[in-house]
Amino acid sequence: MEKKFWNGKSLFLVGGFLTFIGIGFQIIFYEPIQFNGSLISATIFGTTISTIGIVLLIRGHLMEKNSEKLKKDERSRKIGAWAASYSWMITVFALVIIFWINKLNIIQLGTDAVIGITYIVMVGSLIAYKYYFDKKGDIE
Repeated sequence: MEKKFWNGKSLFLVGGFLTFIGIGFQIIFYEPIQFNGSLISATIFGTTISTIGIVLLIRGHLMEKNSEKLKKDERSRKIGAWAASYSWMITVFALVIIFWINKLNIIQLGTDAVIGITYIVMVGSLIAYKYYFDKKGDIE
């Protein structure tokens, strides 16, 4: 069997490295830095790098821990594809509703609120549809 480069151990190492770099970046460059003519807060950049590192750490750990359980069959791939499709449509409808709520001045939503609502709708509907299709059994 061919050995993949991005196995659990390599993801764990890269995640640890990125987390270390992100935290170090936050400590060393506390003041905003100049990048392409605009000021960027080093804490935002460092936090982003650290978050990516932590996600890779967790993913690498789970890949090592559950390496035999992570095998996907055709049914689970099909369920994931259908759930993602339905989630995408629900998210588009939610964005249209958010647009009209904001446009008609029913509620004034800021960018952070719209991004938060979109993220919650997208992830929530994906999880709900995966659960629904898994319980339903066979999909069309």
